[in-house]
Amino acid sequence: MKNFKFINIYDLLIFRSKIRILVKTQAFYWTVIVLVFLNTACVAIEHDGQKQFLTDFLCIFIYYFI
Repeated sequence: MKNFKFINIYDLLIFRSKIRILVKTQAFYWTVIVLVFLNTACVAIEHDGQKQFLTDFLCIFIYYFI
């Protein structure tokens, strides 16, 4: 193995605790809610006979979103 660095358990616990604190914030909660809403809105506006620029935009948006 080339220069494989083992992760210290203490560092892993610190990292997990910081991630848990981040996930429990209101900002993270509302970010997830807004992203779900945007995804739902983009899927909902697709319809038969739509203009090509809208189709291209939605394809690019959904590709990067997912």
